[in-house]
Amino acid sequence: MNDQRASEDMSENAISSEPLENWESKKLEEICEITTGKLNAGEAVEDGDYPFFTCDPETARIDSYSFNTEAVLLAGNNANGEFNVKYYSGKFDVYQRTYVVTSQDEEKLDNRFLYYSLNLKLNFLKAQSVGTATQYLTMTILNDIDIKLPPLDVQKKIVQVLGVLDEKIQINNKINEGLEEMAQTLFKSWFVDLSNYDGETEYDEEFERDVPKAWEKASLDDIAEFLNGKAWKDYSSENGEENDLPVVKIKELRNGISDDSDEVARSECPDKYILDDGDIVFSWSASLVLDLWSEGDAFLNQHLFKVTSQKYPRWFCYLWIDHHIRLFRHIAEAKRTTMGHIKRTDLEEAKVLIPPEEKIKEMSEKMKSIFEKRVKTQVENGNLEELRDTLLPKLMSGEVRVNDISLDELEVDSEV
Repeated sequence: MNDQRASEDMSENAISSEPLENWESKKLEEICEITTGKLNAGEAVEDGDYPFFTCDPETARIDSYSFNTEAVLLAGNNANGEFNVKYYSGKFDVYQRTYVVTSQDEEKLDNRFLYYSLNLKLNFLKAQSVGTATQYLTMTILNDIDIKLPPLDVQKKIVQVLGVLDEKIQINNKINEGLEEMAQTLFKSWFVDLSNYDGETEYDEEFERDVPKAWEKASLDDIAEFLNGKAWKDYSSENGEENDLPVVKIKELRNGISDDSDEVARSECPDKYILDDGDIVFSWSASLVLDLWSEGDAFLNQHLFKVTSQKYPRWFCYLWIDHHIRLFRHIAEAKRTTMGHIKRTDLEEAKVLIPPEEKIKEMSEKMKSIFEKRVKTQVENGNLEELRDTLLPKLMSGEVRVNDISLDELEVDSEV
């Protein structure tokens, strides 16, 4: 047995077995170059040629680039101290409050390993950030971050293990982008271009275009129920029971459930405010976001609508909301002196076209599978993210050794 182990250690693929206690630790300023961008966030271009990293979790686009390198991008400010970190290699540009962090010596610190190391520091950064209305990260805070430095081969294997999961998540995101684009194309063809309609049309002033004469005209408020969430503190969990539910606020709708998410006692929550996978959720204030929920049972907070319909299919309601969402965001933007939002009267004024029942059934044969696959893929991503986030601190601390993990066991196949 010892001879076999010695043989394995001598192979070219052997991973260093240097004890955890021998891992060197350095301050970030000792091992990294840290700079910032110079641009304002408003310089983003919708379909720009290059990534534009701001402090927003979503990466914007721009037509210029100031960097052409491998780097870690760290948001430098956020209203709630919810900073995000990203990795990128190539040409890109950066907002003036976003930090660009790169390894000074890639023989000692791999940039991808640096990315995962800083991911582990986000709670620390939130606690250390300064400011009142907006939380900031200063160079002093960043310089003082401790980074563990296992041997380079161990760093690269850790990156490989976590990278398998991140790559699968990215593939699933691309799949869902394709599914979303497919659904949007079909919707536009059916309800805007009227490509498959050969009946009589008439001009409608509310739609400002020709519409099928035989189709019913209604409002968003007519086709679905928009249930506003409840104040979560009315059902807050005091004892931390195992079956407590996470609270979905606008932050969770955008970024997902986290360890910082509040919780409520499930036994106290009315069932109608509990979200299930596949439910339509629409935030009507601040950042207007529309999504299909996919993170398991959760509690719907205020400022979010749970959208359901007894008469019309899920895809029909979702895509008509999405059809009007640019207008809704414009309405909310105009009210930014307080908190940008829309009102129920805006739902009443947002018009929809309703084909005959048989036509909707025909459309559903194509749309239903698209939406089912999208939810399934999002649920799979949630499982992959949970596995990655569980492995991350254990690998980075040495609690789990990379030699104990089989990459084949991390492979997950999608059915699309």
